[in-house]
Amino acid sequence: MFCHIADHLVIDQPLLRLTGIHQALFADAVYHPRNNGKEQVICTADKANAYPVTVKNAMQGKKCFESFEAVLGKYTIGRTYNILPNGKRLYKMDKAVTITFSIPKELQAAGHGFEMICVTEKGVPIILKDQDKDPAPITISTDKFYAFALAYKDAKVKTK
Repeated sequence: MFCHIADHLVIDQPLLRLTGIHQALFADAVYHPRNNGKEQVICTADKANAYPVTVKNAMQGKKCFESFEAVLGKYTIGRTYNILPNGKRLYKMDKAVTITFSIPKELQAAGHGFEMICVTEKGVPIILKDQDKDPAPITISTDKFYAFALAYKDAKVKTK
């Protein structure tokens, strides 16, 4: 069961004001997954994390979405988030944090595999594989921050 740890996690509304580099990276927002920004993000930050994180539903821009697409392969984007260390717009920290996300109900299906994609300050996508064996949540560790996509793929259908 997941619970919110107040001193380690903040759930908030989508970011709407972008400035400087953020405007360039997320200009011409084109991607908005269904329900993004409307549903509550359910996630748990590891108690051993060196600092708190803020997780927000977020509509990502065209350049960011292009970075996600570059590594999607057979995956489909289900949700997009902004994850910020200490609630600040920083792209990298010295220590990684571990976060476990509950998979939104409408993305849950037998055999779905999940991964998280992070886009760095320079627009480079990084694939973060699920670190646990349980298919219901996805657990990631990262020291990179800001734009993330929760991606899923259908399980391989075995034929006889």
